[in-house]
Amino acid sequence: MVHKREKLTKKEQAAQDAFMAKLDIKKRKTQTPVIVAIIGLVGSGKSSVAQELAKHIGATVIEGDDIRIELRKQMEN
Repeated sequence: MVHKREKLTKKEQAAQDAFMAKLDIKKRKTQTPVIVAIIGLVGSGKSSVAQELAKHIGATVIEGDDIRIELRKQMEN
């Protein structure tokens, strides 16, 4: 399913830019970005599975907690 892109607020854009600058993004193997979301209960091994999968497909793992921390920092400014 493809969604129409929402416009980010200035604070959201600043948070995204700051977060993306910290990531060690590897060279992409596809022309368009691919997002794989892993969901599950607390302690079910989501992070372990994500790290292992990332090794095999050359992906960068982005954790929701990291995004929330960056957004919180931007709200304080």
